Amino acid sequence: NAGSKSDWILTAGHCCKGETSIRVTIGDWSQSTTSENEVTVKSKDILIHPNYDPVTLSHDFCMIEVPNLSDAGAKHEPPCLPGTTILQSLKDLS
Repeated sequence: NAGSKSDWILTAGHCCKGETSIRVTIGDWSQSTTSENEVTVKSKDILIHPNYDPVTLSHDFCMIEVPNLSDAGAKHEPPCLPGTTILQSLKDLS
């Protein structure tokens, strides 16, 4: 998303509950070492699903708005989402 004003990160709602600011590190593959690919940014906004229930963990979703990660120097690729063929195969298994 180079050139965009913000990026968004999806995480669990219970990770964001009660937080007003979150530091997000991209490219961290080991907490015991620092990689040259790591970039840490501060959240601009935190949006927890309005129906999040901390007891049942229903709607346990949170979106964290962060500054543009490419502009911040992150060397990352967005995760690949499964194609419709894989999703259908998973549905067939259940």
